[in-house]
Amino acid sequence: MSYLLSTIKSEQQSEKLNQALCYYINMTEKTQIIRATNQAKCYLECLVFPKERILFTTLPDSHLEVNSFDFNGEVTKEIDCRLLYI
Repeated sequence: MSYLLSTIKSEQQSEKLNQALCYYINMTEKTQIIRATNQAKCYLECLVFPKERILFTTLPDSHLEVNSFDFNGEVTKEIDCRLLYI
């Protein structure tokens, strides 16, 4: 199942023009929490189930923080959203 999430509610029209569409797939068997953040402090936070696909819009300077949980605790990785552009 895919979702289209608009993450940035921009106050300026120019920021809306700079938004990029990104695509992420949770390829693990674990539920993940993802956060897309940028320097403007705009963010998306979402729960992503195993094998689920997500489409979202964000600004070019954003990073996707992916949090997974296992018996050893929390595992966090960060992905530059430019690698997720469609």
